Amino acid sequence: MTKWTNWVYGWTKEPRRQEQAFSNAGRNQLDQGQTELSYPMTRSAPFNPPDDYADLREREPFARVRLWDGTHPYLLTKYADIRAVLSNPRFSCEPNREGFPHVFEGRMVADKADRSFLRLDNPEHDRLRRMVTREFTVKKIEQLKPLIQETVDRLITTYTSLPQGADLVEHFSGPLPTEIITFLLGIPYQDHEFFHEATRIQFGSKSTPAQVRKSLDDLFAYLDALMRRAAIDAVGGFENAFRGMFEDQVLFAKIMLRSPVYVAGNTWAKYRQHPTSASAGVGFWSAYWARLAYLKWLASYMKAHSISEPTCRRVVARVRWSELRELIRIEIRRLKRALFK
Repeated sequence: MTKWTNWVYGWTKEPRRQEQAFSNAGRNQLDQGQTELSYPMTRSAPFNPPDDYADLREREPFARVRLWDGTHPYLLTKYADIRAVLSNPRFSCEPNREGFPHVFEGRMVADKADRSFLRLDNPEHDRLRRMVTREFTVKKIEQLKPLIQETVDRLITTYTSLPQGADLVEHFSGPLPTEIITFLLGIPYQDHEFFHEATRIQFGSKSTPAQVRKSLDDLFAYLDALMRRAAIDAVGGFENAFRGMFEDQVLFAKIMLRSPVYVAGNTWAKYRQHPTSASAGVGFWSAYWARLAYLKWLASYMKAHSISEPTCRRVVARVRWSELRELIRIEIRRLKRALFK
């Protein structure tokens, strides 16, 4: 669940037992709560929380609020109550669950598209979080300090040159984490503005569902291309010796011998399964010699790069021998036919 104080919480995994998730004092307030306010609430000063928060903390710490879609979740305004909800496993942070409170219509589109561990419940949340913990150790963060300080100084310098009254969130608070995140992801600096715009649209209170959906599509397409490009560059790209046949398998082999591989139960690569593909128009012997050349290259590549994984080496050796054995059988049959014709 998003750990922001004064956030809207209105969904548990067991809706009929929702009140059991609150403290005894909060339960009484929940039963008696009559206030209905629209959320988000108006701020009297741009840099302060809405005045209604302080009022609700005194009168009604479990208050009903009305969202844009007419739903009425509860708004928690006391730290202890919010902490109790965040640590209670009966509450969920998964936005695709029925009844989850989405603050804006456009934000609902982004929430439902979010597949990161931030939007998952345990145990899956903790499993995925442990995978990235090593990137956020104290030592790693200390190494980022110069970059963070340089980014802060640059954004402040830019902000102070803008006309008086310029939006601090738009020009400083929003771009700051985006720039650090894009650095961690290896995003080229010239593409930072693209990410600033995506953040503005996907987290903006005035963005329409269509705008958010297009922004998400553009972002996912960009990241997909970026990851593919990075993986290809890391292994030196394709091999010039392979053209038409096995050039893709050569690239896949180089990437899979270097990077972790996710093994799926489905077949994804179907692009050669059509009558005009390079594979479809090749005869038996051309395909055979191309396959043999690929296996020979693979064995040499593993040796040259000191890839000593025994299972891989055994499989390659077994397949190469199987192909050679088949060639011997074919040649013996052909020789017999020639001798006894």
